[in-house]
Amino acid sequence: MSLPEAFHNRLQAILPAEHFATCWQSLATEQPTAFRANALKGTSDALVDELTAEGFALTPLVWKTDAFVVPAAQRRALTECAAYREGRLYIQNPSSMVPPILLSPQSEECILDLGAAPGSKTLQLAEMMDNQGIIWAVESVRGRFFRLRDNLARHGAENVQTHLADGTRIWRRHLERFDRVLLDAPCSSEGRFRADAPKTYAYWS
Repeated sequence: MSLPEAFHNRLQAILPAEHFATCWQSLATEQPTAFRANALKGTSDALVDELTAEGFALTPLVWKTDAFVVPAAQRRALTECAAYREGRLYIQNPSSMVPPILLSPQSEECILDLGAAPGSKTLQLAEMMDNQGIIWAVESVRGRFFRLRDNLARHGAENVQTHLADGTRIWRRHLERFDRVLLDAPCSSEGRFRADAPKTYAYWS
């Protein structure tokens, strides 16, 4: 593989020996594309019927009934279908779907989402709250902030207030305002590395 040697050594030091080979090999394999049905714009059943009729091979996630995967070869077609263009589905890595589930927001609550861009978890929170309550979506990087706003608008999230701000200062100005806080801090993106796509690890160090 052409992945950085330092990354190889780091991964080998972290993972148990019995899991390393499988994990390393997965980085050379095209992964299926996961997505969620957007409950703010329709039902999961209707989306499944529509996509199946269009020829997509859907496999549901066993732990999330409104989430599915399609083969890697169908990713491009998925991003070109009407449901994607209209915001009725959202492409999202399964691991990214877990934090909102663990947070378990309630519809009447005020939620703080820090480092919110590009908005996948913010949108999921809005769905879980049925567009009720209030979500403060805070992003400090200007370019990512506008992407966050666009994603939320296209997918119908109406209970979200977006803030271009430093999240470390929010609590000082709004003590005890929030019922729950979601902080999925910016990650290394190592899970998206692909041996045949140097751009996926070009900025890793």
